[in-house]
Amino acid sequence: MGRKEMPEKILRALVAFSCLTPVRWVGKKLSYNKYILPRGAVVESVCQRVISFYAERKVEAALVSRTAKTYQGLYFRNQIKNLKDTLSDETFEAPELREKLNGRLARYSNDKEELSSCDGPRETIAFLARYYAEDIAADFEPAFFSIFKYMAYRLFPNFASSIQTSENGEGTFEEIRELMWKAPVLFMPNHISNADHIPICMTMNQKKLPQPRIAVGANLFRGISAVLLSRVNGYKIRREYVGQAKGVLGGIKWFQNPVYKHVHTEYLKQGWDNNEPLMFYIEGTRSRDGSLGKPKLGILGDAHEYVVETGRTVYVVPISISYSIVPEDREIEASRKGENISHKDLLSQLRGMDRGFKKYASGGIHLRFSPPMPLGVETKSISSFASEVMETISSEIVTTATSALAASILKVKHKTITGRTFHVNDLIEDFKTLLDKRISGKGTPEEQLSGAIDIFEGRGFIKDIGNAETFELLDESLILQYANRIAHKVEWL
Repeated sequence: MGRKEMPEKILRALVAFSCLTPVRWVGKKLSYNKYILPRGAVVESVCQRVISFYAERKVEAALVSRTAKTYQGLYFRNQIKNLKDTLSDETFEAPELREKLNGRLARYSNDKEELSSCDGPRETIAFLARYYAEDIAADFEPAFFSIFKYMAYRLFPNFASSIQTSENGEGTFEEIRELMWKAPVLFMPNHISNADHIPICMTMNQKKLPQPRIAVGANLFRGISAVLLSRVNGYKIRREYVGQAKGVLGGIKWFQNPVYKHVHTEYLKQGWDNNEPLMFYIEGTRSRDGSLGKPKLGILGDAHEYVVETGRTVYVVPISISYSIVPEDREIEASRKGENISHKDLLSQLRGMDRGFKKYASGGIHLRFSPPMPLGVETKSISSFASEVMETISSEIVTTATSALAASILKVKHKTITGRTFHVNDLIEDFKTLLDKRISGKGTPEEQLSGAIDIFEGRGFIKDIGNAETFELLDESLILQYANRIAHKVEWL
């Protein structure tokens, strides 16, 4: 058995173990999630919601079913073509993978035929509603979540111990905890790493908060991550192209499919009807240059629509996250240049972070939770509300020592002849000024500066050329990425 196969087989065994009746019973008893509807029941409920909606709107049903059928047919044809191309490659020698791909090809071919045979809008919408609901829905298993959490603390102790949590106002966690039994609560963090939800969920569990549904991009459901994410309440959201990026029907994305979009909305509303918390990244995706992105209004718009329909109030909890060592800093820089960086599975990322925080003890992950913000019927502008949430997130981001160092370097590097070196004495006062006063750092400002320099030097961003007093910049683009994490706070950036 290969090294990569072992963790996946262990996880699959743990999934099977967690599904045993007595284990599942214990898991539910210990879970902070008091309302846990089986996945099959969730899928059925969502399907009925969608079918009932279009049953009362026959003209709209005729239009959307035709559009959705065309787009879904395009997706099936594209997947079938890609699989056939791969399988026809004579150099492709991987028997187990070939068997998996043949099975996938058969499923796509069968689904394509079944969709083609659908007669009329009602039958088409019923087929697609079930297909999409099955694709989207999480399969949360509290027992597996408890086991995975236990494993994470022991397999990745340096990562776990690096998490530092604070609240923006005394009693914030207690306020969140009380609200979660009464109303839908939406957790909205900024987005830096594909692994952001792990420290956030570990913190929420420590604070005795229920595990939320988590919106996770479909590109992350692969390998071990596909086994893990759904079981810890991650649901799949498709944002990629339905077919090719170019061509006659190119450039069409999943949320342009009206039935897919409606199924996703009903999936959210089904959870909110039962006060199930939700977590999604308000920027929609990771920043490609380190700076904060603009808020996306898709899910927030669904929440506002739900508020208007039901008269209920939804509460939004802004979460500010920052890293002294960004797990994918080099990959993020590569993505800015057009490279595909979504290839690592979640466990590989956790192993990498654990090694990083073991090597650099001064590093840390900072999470800051702000008080819930009510989204009610009196909210007139969802755009203005989103901007307020984003402003809260940005103002509460903890300035790490590495971001403070990066910003200080960019301010003083021009003082040298080449503009490619810096002297520590030139930046120490700016560094001290930028350090976050709301949290206790690891050591004195001088010790934090030394730790940040060690991180940058160890990661190959800078090079000591003068007895730890003068350094050369080796990768200014990565220095800029770390500085951009706090650009909204620094006037010279």
